[in-house]
Order: sequence, then structure tokens, then C-alpha cells
Amino acid sequence: MKKIWVILIAIVAVLLLAGVAGLIAAERRFAFLTSPKVSHSAYLVPETRVQIAFEPELGADAIIQLIEQAVPENRRPSEWVLRQVFPQKAVVLLAPEPLAGGIHITAFVNDQRVGPIIRDAVNNADLTHTFPMIKWASEGMTLEQRGVLTLRGEMPIDPHTLELARTTWPEARVDTVLALEGGHVIEAVLDNRDGGAFTVLSAFEALQGPDGENDPDFFVGMFANIASLRLTADFAGPNDVVLSIRVECPPDVEEDVPASLQFLLDMTLAQTQEPIRDAGAALTGTSRVENKTIIGEYTLSGLDKLIAAEEDIAAS
Repeated sequence: MKKIWVILIAIVAVLLLAGVAGLIAAERRFAFLTSPKVSHSAYLVPETRVQIAFEPELGADAIIQLIEQAVPENRRPSEWVLRQVFPQKAVVLLAPEPLAGGIHITAFVNDQRVGPIIRDAVNNADLTHTFPMIKWASEGMTLEQRGVLTLRGEMPIDPHTLELARTTWPEARVDTVLALEGGHVIEAVLDNRDGGAFTVLSAFEALQGPDGENDPDFFVGMFANIASLRLTADFAGPNDVVLSIRVECPPDVEEDVPASLQFLLDMTLAQTQEPIRDAGAALTGTSRVENKTIIGEYTLSGLDKLIAAEEDIAAS
């Protein structure tokens, strides 16, 4: 009888050891346990001029509700799974180097769990088709350490943009990289003290004129009066987003320039009102000038309706 108990205990011990070994192997392969919080600051370089950060944990309830509204139940993970796999933070860093004629791109992800699965999903996606202007590093996304995924790429800057930046900011020098405030679901900071943000936006053909074509010549004069631009977005409810815009002018800008930039901001937002109203949503808020800074504070209501309208347009 005693021998039977010894055998049973030995079997249980073996099973426990096998189970522990299996969990360790699964953890090494899939990283199911919570990853440590890691800052993206180590990936900033002196030339970094654009930072775009996303912290889904700060708006998890609203994001999950939007996913549930947009994706059928049989095609989406459960709410519990979504909460477990949301990244702690994702940041895109853009560093233009005019002398080299290119922009260094670093995508940083501080995953919460399943880093290897995220890495493989990104590497199996057709990034070249989605972003044809970017030459991605041959190794693709890499798991540099527990909780840290990075994806690097390079993008050329067209000669005309380089010439505009060189002649508009001929002697500008930047000693420090602007910091993200943190604490926002979405945050972007664009440093234009030496024309870096202008260079990035023009290279990505984001400076579009009325005809829909990239027109850096039209915008360069405006950006010459902008030192930095900050944008934040946070949820005030499941379908309401609070937006903040801060435009800082250079210290030596002429006194009437901030008011002119405020007028341009108001006009730009006014042009977005019609499609927002047509979708059943609303954008409200005001702007003001404080010293040489333009501050805009707005609320976008009916985000679910706006997303549904965009999906209808894409499907048509």
C-alpha cells in the first residue's frame, strides 16, 4: 500500500514538473505574463522631430465599445482578451536628417502581453503595400527585450522639400528633443524649431492644398511662424472625444502672427463641420491666443456615427 502512495506522489510530481515546464516554454514562446512598463525615451535621437503616442489603457472602456460596435461578435476577441492584450504604449518616432536626405522611422511598442504574437502578426502583414514610400528594415519588427517591440524604416525626402527647409530655416539649431506630456490616449508633438516637422509632413505629402495635391510652397510661410504643435485626444465618454491643440510660435514672431494662425485654425476646423454634421456627429469648441501660443479645445461627439459613415464610404 505504501508503495502505491509513493508511485502516485511520484506521478503527481512528474505531472507538476511537466506542467511547470510547459508553462515556462509557453511563456517564453508567447509571453503570456504581464510585461514591464518601458519608456520609449531610449529610442529618441537628437534629430527626432515628430512623436505620435497611443496609450489604449487610458481609454480602454471606450475603445472596447467602439470595437464591439464595429466588429461582429463572431469576428472579435472577448472583452477580457482585449483588455489583456492592449499594448501599454505604442509610439512612432520620426527623425529627419536633411544632409542624408531621409527620415529615420522607429515604431516602438511596449506590449502588455503576447509580444511574439504581435511581432509575427506585423511581420506577416504587407507593410510595403500599406506604406510603399517607406523602406522597412529587412528583419522587420523585432522583440528587443521583454515588453519592447521595434520596427525601423527609412523614407526619402524629396529635393524640393529639402531646399525649402534649408532656405527657410538656414541657421536654426535645436539642442533638446521636445517631450511628450503623457497621460493621453493619443498624443502628438511636432517640433518645427528648425523646420523638422515641416520637412516630415511635406515628405509624407500631408501638406495638401485645395486641389488635394501636396503643396509645401503654400504652407512653408505658415510653418515658418510655428515652433511646435501639440495635439491630444482623450475620451470623455464612449462616443465623445476631447481634443486639444497647442500651436507655439517662435519668441521673435511678429505680434499679429498668433491671431492670424488662430484664424487659420478656426477656418480649417470650420471646413470639417459639414461632413461631421452629415454623419450625425458634432464638433464644438473654441480657440484662444495666450501670449504667443494658440490654444484650441474641442469636443467631438458621436464618434460611433462618424466611424460608421466612414465605413459606408469605404464600402461604396
